[in-house]
Amino acid sequence: MMNLSENCAKLEIPAIVGPSEVYSSLGHWNTAVYVILFLHLLPVWCAGTITLFRLSSCLPPNLVPTTAWLVSIPPALMSLTATAIVIPSLGKYVEVLLEIVICSGLVKFIQLSILLCGGRDNIISFCRKKKIMLPIGSPPFICLLPCRKPGVTSVNLNMMVIAPVLLLIVKIAILTIDIVFLMISYKPSGSFIAYDNLHNIISFPVGLLAIYCYTMFNFTMNDCLEGNNKKFLGIILLLEFILFDCLRLFLFSNRNRNADMCSALS
Repeated sequence: MMNLSENCAKLEIPAIVGPSEVYSSLGHWNTAVYVILFLHLLPVWCAGTITLFRLSSCLPPNLVPTTAWLVSIPPALMSLTATAIVIPSLGKYVEVLLEIVICSGLVKFIQLSILLCGGRDNIISFCRKKKIMLPIGSPPFICLLPCRKPGVTSVNLNMMVIAPVLLLIVKIAILTIDIVFLMISYKPSGSFIAYDNLHNIISFPVGLLAIYCYTMFNFTMNDCLEGNNKKFLGIILLLEFILFDCLRLFLFSNRNRNADMCSALS
């Protein structure tokens, strides 16, 4: 226990951990990491660029901007991840940026689905005609499965559309607050239940509501976009968001556990 306490006390972590610090730690293994990273980035960027250039000739003009945004998401995610690997000090901010990119993808997919269906009024009319009910038992609130399903109306459709937009705003606010903390040299307490972590706490109920509404929208679109393979984009984006959100929560709790261990032993 004393050796662990001494090791924690001797830790001298520089303010900024960049490529030179990583090289001093890994040596020439760092070069191999960069080569592998480049080999991952190159095909994603090439595929994304080629697809973007072909969109205008393959899609109607009203679908091009939204689809282009969705096509740009994989290169953006790969580039942000590569940035965090090259400059580990930016990891905390890259985590939030990754979620912002995915949240923007959720919003753009909803916009694309509405355009493909011919507008919100057409969606509501189609649901009434086919007797498609609102899937209120969607994850994560599967406890509502036994409840009676209401019809799809303009009110609950607007709720499904607005909730991911609200989540995107919250994620942008989190990044803004973190950057302000950095600019004023404020060091957060590191505790989960704290005033300086209130913005992260608020994001959890907002995230649950947004994912619930987005999942209901996806189930509804499975019927409205039957036969259109673009509907699978929504499921992929949902899985990506859940994965990144759970990963960020794990990393946050792991950082706090290590910090508490060092403070307890010092």
